Amino acid sequence: MSGRTVIFTWTQTVADLIAEGAEVWAHCSPCRSRWRCDLVKIAKVKGPLYSLWNRTSPCRTPGCAGRVWFKAQCPGSKAWVHFSDADPAVVGRLHEAWRASRDGEMLGEEVRLNPAVEARLQA
Repeated sequence: MSGRTVIFTWTQTVADLIAEGAEVWAHCSPCRSRWRCDLVKIAKVKGPLYSLWNRTSPCRTPGCAGRVWFKAQCPGSKAWVHFSDADPAVVGRLHEAWRASRDGEMLGEEVRLNPAVEARLQA
């Protein structure tokens, strides 16, 4: 066993998280701020194939220079999935798929989203 975090399929991309109805939170350790993430907004800005795995973002709390990390919970579950310490090789494939979709390099493949996710992104 590698000791790395398991990446469940419902957590791979922002579109997967939206389809699952997941709740995602950003946490800043230095200032202890936290907030619920707007997954539809993230998908519209970054693209639906964007992955939160092994990513951080600048804290949006005024005066804080920290970086936030992410965690998610699917409906009906008490367990949280922390988007850190995942196998870099697996995460690399997720991030490469996102870059390819963003840059129009999907090699002729059409990105097909869950119809409910597509409707939320169109709203």
